Amino acid sequence: MSELGHHTEWLSLLEVSGPFLAEPVLRDAFPQGLEGLDPAKRRTVRQAYDEWREALDLGDPDFPKIHRAWTDLVLKQVLELDENGRGDVLKSAEKLPNTVRCELPEHGITLRPDYALMDDQVDSRPLILIAVYSPKYP
Repeated sequence: MSELGHHTEWLSLLEVSGPFLAEPVLRDAFPQGLEGLDPAKRRTVRQAYDEWREALDLGDPDFPKIHRAWTDLVLKQVLELDENGRGDVLKSAEKLPNTVRCELPEHGITLRPDYALMDDQVDSRPLILIAVYSPKYP
């Protein structure tokens, strides 16, 4: 498959929002192209996305659970962030140290990520903080 074909295939798996996921940007960032997605994994992702989209469109009362399952699938199976053997581990908010937060007393709030990719080899230092937002019902 051509380099452009890989970018197009990858983008077809996402709901593109904004210019930052345009093919020219991907070409510049990944001149060698993107790794292809295993056909079985691709089917799983497509099916899960279709179920997620249907639940959103129908206003399914179980949508928060479905949204969480979709997020987990993308992070753990597609991006392979869950205990990937590199010394970093994806942890959900309830498993994060209490120090992974940002207090804003002037606004009376404390910000905490929904997930964090932690470096388990360096005192559980957070490498990536992830916030999950629910889309608005149609």
